[in-house]
Amino acid sequence: MAFAADLGSQRVNWNKAAWAVQRLPAPLSWERGSRLRIGIRTAQPRRDVGVVVAVQRQGQCWYAQSWACSLAQPVCSNEITLADLLPAEWFAPQGESHVDGVGIMDGQGITAIAVGVCNPLGIGCVSFTLTDLQLLPPPAPAATAQVRVFSQALRVEDTNAVSPGVFGSFNLPAGHVARYRLGSSRRIEHTGLRADYAPPQEGEAFVLHTLGDRVRPSPRLTHPDWRQQSAAAGRDLAQQAQEHGQHVVLEYWNEPYLNWANRNRANYIPHLYDLDAAQEGAIAHIAHDGEPVPHLRWSKTYTKPAWNWCSPRDWRRGRDAHGKLHSPVHAPPYKGMDAVYGGAWKPSQHPPEDCPDGATYTIQGDKGELALTAVTPWHLYDDSQFTHWSGSAMVPLYVQPALACAQACKDVDPLATVIIGWGNRPSEDHWAAWELLYRPTIDALIHVADGVCDHDYGGAPDKMAAVYELVDCYAMTRHGKHLSGWNSECAAATDPQAVPQAAEHDTGGADRRKCRWAMHKVIHLLAMVPDKARNCAHFGYGGSWWSDSGEGVAFDCMRALRGRMLLSQSDDDGILTVATVDGTDPRCPRPDDLGPGQDLVVAVLNRSSLPRQVQVHADAPEGCQLISGQHLACHEQNDGRMQLVVSGVAVEPHKATYAMSLEAGEVQLLRFPLQGRFAGRTGIQRRQYYAAEILTAVDAQQAYVSSVQLPITQAGKAVAARLRLAVEHLAHGAGEAWIGQQRIALPGRPDGENAARLLDVAIDPQWLSAETELRIQLSDPQCPGFRVVCASILLDSEEDLEPERQV
Repeated sequence: MAFAADLGSQRVNWNKAAWAVQRLPAPLSWERGSRLRIGIRTAQPRRDVGVVVAVQRQGQCWYAQSWACSLAQPVCSNEITLADLLPAEWFAPQGESHVDGVGIMDGQGITAIAVGVCNPLGIGCVSFTLTDLQLLPPPAPAATAQVRVFSQALRVEDTNAVSPGVFGSFNLPAGHVARYRLGSSRRIEHTGLRADYAPPQEGEAFVLHTLGDRVRPSPRLTHPDWRQQSAAAGRDLAQQAQEHGQHVVLEYWNEPYLNWANRNRANYIPHLYDLDAAQEGAIAHIAHDGEPVPHLRWSKTYTKPAWNWCSPRDWRRGRDAHGKLHSPVHAPPYKGMDAVYGGAWKPSQHPPEDCPDGATYTIQGDKGELALTAVTPWHLYDDSQFTHWSGSAMVPLYVQPALACAQACKDVDPLATVIIGWGNRPSEDHWAAWELLYRPTIDALIHVADGVCDHDYGGAPDKMAAVYELVDCYAMTRHGKHLSGWNSECAAATDPQAVPQAAEHDTGGADRRKCRWAMHKVIHLLAMVPDKARNCAHFGYGGSWWSDSGEGVAFDCMRALRGRMLLSQSDDDGILTVATVDGTDPRCPRPDDLGPGQDLVVAVLNRSSLPRQVQVHADAPEGCQLISGQHLACHEQNDGRMQLVVSGVAVEPHKATYAMSLEAGEVQLLRFPLQGRFAGRTGIQRRQYYAAEILTAVDAQQAYVSSVQLPITQAGKAVAARLRLAVEHLAHGAGEAWIGQQRIALPGRPDGENAARLLDVAIDPQWLSAETELRIQLSDPQCPGFRVVCASILLDSEEDLEPERQV
């Protein structure tokens, strides 16, 4: 099968893909664990793009693996596991579906095979030939994974209990906080200039207060006294919280990445800038104070912006004999915002495309036909914007009022929590959101910021942990300060505000998919980054959003997963676990139906792509005995709704053992009511030390090379150590790490687009030194390349555990 495509010379949205598709005459069914051997020949070797392999299931959903094979050599080959293929979300061949209600490539009913590339960077012509595609039998089944839960407490950096906000919500009906034991909610004040504090509901730990909404222009543009008004909002919010005995949790602005710069153009309203100074290509200046806005330019040339929000016809307007501009607004206002944006959007009054400027055309006016003269008004564009979300020009319009607001808030209450960010994922568009928006915002606001926000809609449920690692790594290595991760909207579905096609997409098998996605996301965060994951605001109600028979069942299952953390571990890379003692965190009072005592709760996640057998060995927490046990799992019913199924577990006073069978991506829990009270004054302290290098491509010509500075006293008393990597497109067998002279084979982390993943590898503490050299490279030049997002070393030591500051 031959592939050739021209991907252009200009950067565009991340899902720019081209494919060669082979439809099969009859469906094939392959064993789920089967592997595919891929052979590629190219006359144009290159390091900047890899081959994507996709298969279509049942004539509907496409599943794909990015960088399934390299193009760095004239002849390349690789093996991939069929079950590792993920839904090709928004880049499927020929715009076809990525949803089938299953969400797992089970090998049944394969109707087409495709090879291609997905790359938005303007890389030009790509060509290759698929020379080999062989089906290989699956390997022998993996051994039963062993999970061990210890009696000792665990503290990760400054965190000894799971954050209640991970079980948070936004826009759920009244009563859901108590029903599902939700730990937080979210409230948006739309103007960004008015304090509107709301105390937590009974059972909540905090309310996330968001100042400013996406459809409103920045106050930097609309108010000459923006600094004073922004400061007053932050100050008043902190004071109102203190009057309720609380420390406010403040998020500055909701999704400025989106409507500030998309087709609504909320920050591009021409009259907010000095129109008298407009010249072709000139930098725009704010109308009320004359300050320039770097990267924001004037133009009347439709082809000038790299990304255009309208058609050529809608770029122009008509002027009547009295000089009045008809349909004067610059872009379609968000619903109900006509007065703010400058008028109504009436595209029927725009000049026909074949009517040149200066020529006359007629429209149907209120009093009959009206003659208008075609004109092109001044438009604003950001010379760094290449897709529908904000570019560099928007950064000062966010940072300046955010700084005034946050500093005033902190002046009143230094223990207030301030969250900054843009509302998309920093990893968006191959980390373009990081480079254009998040990194400069962190640099400008680091002294007032405590965390960084994100909105996580759809895609792989485990992608945000690696993003939180990158944010914290950068903050620590550049600024010496931790920044935590605060999700303020999440759901299994894609946000149709960002991707309009999502509103039209089939959501078959929705309850099962939503239940699994929510549980996978939460447990992965708690198992990997409990010190960084502070909030997950599960969004909405009805339709594609929260359903009580989907996410509601997931939250019922996890209802007792609260409180102090215990040390737990798995001997298998594909199995993650988290263990807590409910009833030990005053932020999470136990509801009456759970009883007044404490519970040991164990969650187990199968993050591998195949079903797994797991044996759980749980010790009673220090000072406690097990009274009884329950196994909790979420099962799909005949009508598609999910149901919580609870069964008994035999226990001994000081231990319990239980065997689980988990599907790929499934979470199951164990709950053990306890006799006694868990103190947890001593236990395991886990500390993390970062390498400074970030976002490094690894291929046959380049390795990741850095070092980690370690306090030699900590390394000397460590009882366990791990190398942690955040990686993208790491194929099985493709990577190796060297710590000094010690080689480590890296497990694979196949992923989708914009979905970095974490991996931990146990290492011998004896390998470590005060300056530990780290090198990560391909294990063979034939292997496909990958990216190291960031790297660190984790050290565990036995210590006295002081209490954390609780948010």
